[in-house]
Amino acid sequence: MALALTLGCAVTVLAGHLAIRRGEGPRWWGFAGGLSMLIAAIVLAAVWGRDDDGLTFMALTAVTLPLGVLTAAALLVRARYQGGSSSWIGWALTGLLLTALLSGLPLAGWLVGNPPQTRAAVALALLVTVPGVLLAIRIARLVDPARAFERRYRPRPPYPPYPNAPYAYPPYPHPPHPPRPPAVPDPPYPSRLPPR
Repeated sequence: MALALTLGCAVTVLAGHLAIRRGEGPRWWGFAGGLSMLIAAIVLAAVWGRDDDGLTFMALTAVTLPLGVLTAAALLVRARYQGGSSSWIGWALTGLLLTALLSGLPLAGWLVGNPPQTRAAVALALLVTVPGVLLAIRIARLVDPARAFERRYRPRPPYPPYPNAPYAYPPYPHPPHPPRPPAVPDPPYPSRLPPR
């Protein structure tokens, strides 16, 4: 079942990366999330066929599951910072649960004996991540770049000018323009001359 949760976390990391990119955030979040999920997958693959249950349990509980869950949580928080709404977080968590449940079905069937081979169960588990990936791509549109944390607050004014500065800084914000002088009134119309 660790594979199902790892696949769900990977889909959530993808959703977080797409949301961060849509919110005009840095690309390295997606790279770091993908790298940590790759490390979790390598550890999971290394302990997959071992007969030592103690080492397998320790590797899964100490490395794979915490790494996947913390990475997914970090990218969800950063995506929220980049303009992800509460509904986006709800859909991203729905994608995690959907992927974990759908990919857990062939793995649970493999434990019972249908399919009899591990390769078939893992291939089916990887295949059923497609709905979660499509959901992650689709919900990236829910991120509003204008709601990103950097653009929520007005910039602070610059520091006040130094007294010995060779030039003076204009005050911030700039003072309003002086009022315009009143327009010159039109000259009076010439008196009408009587017709000739």
